[in-house]
Formats: sequence, structure tokens, C-alpha cells
Amino acid sequence: MAGVSLRAPSPAGAPTERGIDRLLTRLGRAEAWRVRPAGKADAADDDGSELLRLVPASGTGRSAEAEAEAQAQTQAQGVVVSAALLRAARARDLVERCDRDSRALRLSQAGQARLRRISCGDDGFRGQHQHRGTRRQPGPDGSVALLAVDHGESPLAWLRNRKGPDGAALIDAARFEAGERLRADVTFGRIVPGLATQSWDGLGASGARRSAASGIADLSDAAVAARLRVERALAAVGPELAPVLVDVCCELKGLGDVEKVRRWPPRSAKVVLMMGLARLARHYGLMPPEDGRH
Repeated sequence: MAGVSLRAPSPAGAPTERGIDRLLTRLGRAEAWRVRPAGKADAADDDGSELLRLVPASGTGRSAEAEAEAQAQTQAQGVVVSAALLRAARARDLVERCDRDSRALRLSQAGQARLRRISCGDDGFRGQHQHRGTRRQPGPDGSVALLAVDHGESPLAWLRNRKGPDGAALIDAARFEAGERLRADVTFGRIVPGLATQSWDGLGASGARRSAASGIADLSDAAVAARLRVERALAAVGPELAPVLVDVCCELKGLGDVEKVRRWPPRSAKVVLMMGLARLARHYGLMPPEDGRH
């Protein structure tokens, strides 16, 4: 970042917290940024403070598609920000230099947590410790609903959100979706049957009771169907691999805990998990059959 200093505070007015929040939101559009002096047309803000142009940094380990999307979102030429705001974010340790390239900047862990807090609104202080997203939940009528979930609680999501030496996620999309589908069926099959035992005495008219009873019966049927899907899936995986799938995907046990309980050597649980998820993904039709078998 020759010619661009991020150390000295700007004398052009104290940056506001809201301004820093807006800066973090813009920085969250890409994994890393390079700082360039702004052009003549936008060299100074309305209050006379210096402006800088941020350009998404290439070679950040993301796929070509992700890089292209980031470039499109920022219109390729980057975004213009206040140098004072960027210095303030650096002073608060919200922005840091990339380890692999000292000329590029990225959000620090503190900056990412603050950005999550911003995006979560009133629930922000809990949300900053979560990695929120969506998960597909099958409904009793065959429909699929998108549920808000904290992916930080899922060992599969932990693997999905981390990359190996080749830059690819530690678990591919097919295995991740297969594990989440199994988890959804197990969860649905466990929760819904409890509804069938509740008292309906306070529901009012007999018609309302019949309507409620019919609805709960439908849910119970759906729970039975979910259990059958789980049984078929685990049978397809086999008794050697199925217990690890249940522990990790459904009980949310960490790989280290699985190895400790079973007295397995380190990293062996991940190998078993990947094998089991591959069989599960093939059962769901998310991966091609082995050796071309149908």
C-alpha cells in the first residue's frame, strides 16, 4: 500500500460508530481488500477528509465463481471509503492485514463479530457469537421450509466453513447436504410425536377438537415417515459407519469427542465420517453411485 498511511489519526473530524458500522458492512462484501488512492473525482469527502478506494483482492483462496461474484457486487472498481474511518477501524482492531499479503486488508475476528452483531439487529449481542444461516426443513405435506439456524453449533458446518491446503472446504456440498437432511429427519421424528399425547380438553368446540386431532395425526404420520427415511438411510450407510453419522450429524458431537469415547486415534473419526457421508449422499442421490452402479 505504497503512499497510503493507516496509522495516524485523521484530523478531519472524529469518525462515528455508525460510520464504522457502515464501513464494516462494505468490507464484508469480500474476503480481502487492497487499498488504493482515490481518483481525482473522489479524492475528498464533503467535510474535506481523505478518501481511499478499496478493491477486492484476488488470490484469497476462494473459488473463481466467488471472486467473480465479489467483483460484480463492487462493480469491479471497488468502493470508496473515508481514510479516517479506515484508520479508526484499524485502531479498534476491527481490520487487520492479511497474513499472506501485507498489502491486503480484511476484517479481523473482532470485526467479523461486530458485523454479525450489526446484521442481527436487536438480537445482535447473541448473534455476534453465532454463524447464522438457513437450513432446509421438510414439512409434513412434503414442502420444504427454510429455517434460521446457528451453523456454529453443527460440526458439519464447522467443517464446511473451513478450508484445506488446496483452498477447498473440508467437506463438500453433497456430504454437507446429506448430513443436514439426516439431521432434519431425525429431529422431526423425535419432536413431533410428543404433540400426540397433549390434552385437547381446552380447545373449545368439538369441531375444533376434531380439527386439532386431525392436524396432529397428520404430523404424527409425517414423523413416522421421517423415521422410516432415517431407517432406510442408516441401513444404506451400514452398521459400521451409521453410529458416527448419528453422533456427529444428529447429536452434534465433535470429532474429538467421538474419538475419545471410542478410543480411536486422532483424525480417524473424520475419515469414518467422510466415508459415511459419501454413502449417505449416494443414498439421497446427491452423489453418483460407486463404480457407476445404479
